Amino acid sequence: ELRLKLKQLKESKRELLRNSSNRAEDIAAILEEKKTIEEKLFQKEGELEEEMLAKEKHYNMLLDELRNKNMTLLYNAQQERKENAQKIQELKQYAIELEDEAEWLTEEIRDLYALLPKEEEEELQASVLREKEASVLREKEASVLREKEASVLREK
Repeated sequence: ELRLKLKQLKESKRELLRNSSNRAEDIAAILEEKKTIEEKLFQKEGELEEEMLAKEKHYNMLLDELRNKNMTLLYNAQQERKENAQKIQELKQYAIELEDEAEWLTEEIRDLYALLPKEEEEELQASVLREKEASVLREKEASVLREKEASVLREK
């Protein structure tokens, strides 16, 4: 009976040795797989970092391009405002010159009336009246034009 038990113990011992040997092989395989996974993970991290840097570079390039376009648009808008202000000043000056010329012409016409006989004076007055009406129309057109320009400037 003791021999049988001894034999069983020896058999159990062999079984345990076999299992521990298998476990060692399993552990070695697991460690190898872990190493492989870590290497792949490290490689993937490197690839992702490179990709992230490339995207960041592209993003910065787009941002710089956008800033440049914005600055160009701002500069162009300022130039356009200056040009529009200059045109408005020129139109105001032209309107003043037209008013001065109209005053001068009115004085000249009055002086001529004094020299003309009554019939010619009436004819001339009718002609001047027509010219004044035309002048008023031109002034209205100029006023509408100034209003439109002012509206455009306000919109900008």
